This record gives sequence, C-alpha cells and structure tokens, in this order.
Amino acid sequence: MIAGAHRHEARDRGPDAVRARLLRAATELLSQRTPFDVTVRQIAERAGVNHGQIHHYFGSKDGLIAATIADGAARYHQDRMHDGQHFPLPLDAANRPAGWRTLAYLASTGAWRQPPFEPSPVVGWLAHRRADDIGRPANDPEVMAVTAATTALQRGWWIFRDMILYALAPFDPDVDAICEDLSTRSMRLLDPIRSEVDEPADVPEAPTVEPALKHDRGPEAVRAKLISATTALLRDATPSAITLKDIATEAGVNHGQVHHYCASKEHLIASCIQHRAAALLESGAAEANIVPIHAERRLPLWRTLAHLAATEEWDHEAYTRSPMVARMVETVAERTGRATTDPTVHGQVVAVHALDLGWGIYRNIIEYGLEPLGGDLVAMRRYLAALSTQLVDPDVHTLQPTQGSPS
Repeated sequence: MIAGAHRHEARDRGPDAVRARLLRAATELLSQRTPFDVTVRQIAERAGVNHGQIHHYFGSKDGLIAATIADGAARYHQDRMHDGQHFPLPLDAANRPAGWRTLAYLASTGAWRQPPFEPSPVVGWLAHRRADDIGRPANDPEVMAVTAATTALQRGWWIFRDMILYALAPFDPDVDAICEDLSTRSMRLLDPIRSEVDEPADVPEAPTVEPALKHDRGPEAVRAKLISATTALLRDATPSAITLKDIATEAGVNHGQVHHYCASKEHLIASCIQHRAAALLESGAAEANIVPIHAERRLPLWRTLAHLAATEEWDHEAYTRSPMVARMVETVAERTGRATTDPTVHGQVVAVHALDLGWGIYRNIIEYGLEPLGGDLVAMRRYLAALSTQLVDPDVHTLQPTQGSPS
C-alpha cells in the first residue's frame, strides 16, 4: 500500500505532471486577471511547486503563458469539431474563451518570439484539416488563407469584442443578434472564393498628420505634443516598455504635465489611437472600399491596440466615439439600403473590422505557424484579402465608395 502510494506520488511529481499542473494553474489565474497582473510566484503557489520549475520547464513566465494558449487552442478547436467534418466551425461569436486577454498580451509584448515558443501546432493542424476537406495540399495558398482568416477572425473578435461593441453603442446594437449574424457570416470563409484573386496593390502608408493647433502654447499645444511624442515612441516600442518619463522627455514638457493633461498612460495611448483614426479619415486614406482588407499592410500602432485590450484600461467613452467604426456603419447602411441600427449592418461591420484587427495584430504569429508547411505566404495573403469580401453582402463591395466628410 505504501509502495503504491509512493508510485502515485512519483507520478504526480514527474515532469509531465508538474508541467500539467503549471499549465492548469496558469490557465486558471489568467482567466481571472490580465497577464500583467499574474506573477511567477502566484502560478507556482497555485500549482504547488517551486517557482524555479517554471523556468526549468518553460523558460520564463511568457513561455508558460504561450504554452497555455497552445494548449487551450488545441482543446477549443477539438471541441468545435462536428460529426463528419474535418475542419471546426469558424466562430461561435456568443462564446469567448477565458484566455482572450492572454492572446492580446502575446501580440502586444512579442512574448511569442521568446524560447521555447515554437510555431503553433494548431495552425498547421487546421491547415491539414482544411486540406483534407477540399482535397488539396496543406500548403495550397487558398487552404492557408482559410486557416489564416479563421484564426484572425476569432482572435479579432475575442480580443476586441468590448472595444467594437462600445464603438457601436451610438447605433443601439442588439448584441445577441450581432453574435448570431457574425457566427453565420464566419461560415462563408469555408465557401469557395467568389471574387478574383488579384496581385497585391501597392498600399501607401497613411500620412502622418500632426494635431492641428491654433496656438503653439497652452493646454491644447501641450496635449498635442504629448500625443505626437507617444505616437512616435509607439512605432518602435511596445506600450508596456514606454514610461511617462519617456513621453515627457520626447515631448519636451515637464513630467507632471502628463498627469495633468492625461489621467494615465493608457488614456494617452487611447488618445493616440483616436487621433490616428481621425487622421486617416481626414486624409482620405480610409476612403477605400470596406473590403477587401489590405492583407499586405500592417495596422498602424497594432501593438498599442493589443496592449489596450490586454490591460482593459482603454477609455470606454473615447472609443465609443470611434470615427472609423461610425463611418463603416454608415457606409454599409447606405450601400445596402438598410438602417444604421440593422443587426445585419452591424454584423458586416463587426466581421470585417474583427478580421482586419485580428490579422493586423496576429499576422506574425499566424504566418509563423504556417511557415513549416512551406507554402507561398504572399499568395496566401492575396487569397485572404479575397476571402474578406465573403463576410459582407454583395452590394457592400460592388458599389463605389460613398463620398463625404468624416463624421
């Protein structure tokens, strides 16, 4: 009896058991708080092991966090499988995995680049399942595009769901109806591509537009300097690596003025996003058709968007007034002849916006997962852009863009 108990204890303390306990403990903690608020010691205490075991098995906290995502993704997609179907259904918009903040954290911090992180086996698994369904090789550009689009749409909706719904608030959204419509639309990603797959067009970067100032001094000028300085710093660094002192130095103002004009670093970062969106509309760079998305272009300040989602410290009221989302709603409503409060209008806007955001912040991770297949990633991006047109009704991308001043 005692010998049996010792064997059981040994199994509990073996490498596989310790690794499993750490994964379970990290997953539980990450479902309750942001990754920034979870420490190595907290994970180790919950798992009942020495905190040095985390470094032994995963290299670092970020290595463990990345492993929880891989483990959770595998279980999520397996649960989504249906009888007789190899490829899981693209999106159940009404349900959101507990680790969504962790997805945003990996993208915003670049933690997925750190050893021992390896290409996601789930991305390759999805590509092989899709290949089996349609009888093509896994490295076929269209197969990889469906895998990329599905993954990007999921991540975009899970990570930015709150932000998107706040942005839709002025249009009285029916969240349940939007989720149902979005889930249905996601199935279109599995349909044969209807639109032509063109060579990628050269998409120029949107011009940098400095805040318009009436005076070079005073509160408005100081706030504009802070926004410009923060935007410049965010081009080369993650938001978590930037301090308020860095921003003040870059702006050439007193450190205390940052707190005086902005409630927090996150509030200032959110202001940068708002200014960027307004500048895009004002410059005309955002006046192209809603689809296809520009799969060759990175979102400006993409790490910043992911950081705001991961920390949940974004300014709700400021994002509600997002001019980009409002313009999309008005454009889709006008082209389809529907009201701006119509759930199908909202569903189309959400589908395209979530795909664009998800691809913008998760592109590196998705392509890293596809690289072992040896396919043509440039061709894959062309197919991905074409797939995005299937998320909206035909009238939305066959009519000419509407003209007018940004709202």
